[in-house]
Amino acid sequence: MSAGRPTGAGKARRGPSLPRRLARPLGLVAHWMPVWVPLVLLCQIGLLGLRPALSENLRLAERERVLGERYERHLARRTELDLLLRALDDPVYQERLRRIEQEGGGARAGK
Repeated sequence: MSAGRPTGAGKARRGPSLPRRLARPLGLVAHWMPVWVPLVLLCQIGLLGLRPALSENLRLAERERVLGERYERHLARRTELDLLLRALDDPVYQERLRRIEQEGGGARAGK
């Protein structure tokens, strides 16, 4: 042993040896990083992004079908109301309605 070294110098060497123990596993992790990082991202997209998006897509497709049916019913009703409005603006139709009401009212009063 050399006289210039303290006896605790062997223990001081253990501190830097910890990173040497981790160097090989960290090297393997770094070496395979181009493989596992995309895999982790794909899993995250699949579990947190794609499944909810697909279920939302199904839900919205059903809502689109329901709204389409409602829209068609409203268009049919609008057509009916437009025809009624045009008829009510027609003087011939108004006169016919007036006569029907008079005849219906007179028949009811006589009975």
